[in-house]
Amino acid sequence: MGLEARCHGRYGREAGEGRLQYEGDRILFRGAFRLDIAVKDLRAASVSVDDLSLSWGKETASFTLGAETAAKWAHKILHPPSLLDKLGIKAGQSVAIKGKFDEAFLHELRTRVEPGVAKAAGKPYDVVLLLAGTPAELLRGLDTLPPLLTPAGALWVVYPKGGGAIRNRRSARRENRPGWWTTKRARFRPR
Repeated sequence: MGLEARCHGRYGREAGEGRLQYEGDRILFRGAFRLDIAVKDLRAASVSVDDLSLSWGKETASFTLGAETAAKWAHKILHPPSLLDKLGIKAGQSVAIKGKFDEAFLHELRTRVEPGVAKAAGKPYDVVLLLAGTPAELLRGLDTLPPLLTPAGALWVVYPKGGGAIRNRRSARRENRPGWWTTKRARFRPR
């Protein structure tokens, strides 16, 4: 989801070359000077010729990216993908959930698809979302849920922030199963 570019930046009296990074919730500039801008604090993101201009509070910074790249950055900052977009969940897909997900997320999910509950029998699903709070829940899910997926289906494992034990278990378990790999990650936070 992030973007990164080498560019010339200007902020107040400071100017110079550096690396601009868009991390979803933060925009960072590292180089001749340093900036760390929370996206939620932005008042505006606009394009003027080759520059991306960002305004927050009473501050303004601009970055020379080229017209096309600046427009792409502005669009991505102003219209970030939703969590469902990041998860690749599209209207019409069959989606199953396993675990007790936040009501706000379930409401958002229902705006796009009608989720089912992952069970042993029935039609295969395009996407299965597993909420694993412990390594034991993760292992149970990895043993029981994959047969419920279509051949090109996706199994998303949602675990608590700092879930090192789960990440390590997931990696070890995946390496023992041919055909399993991590294709992408998405930050999943209750609102």
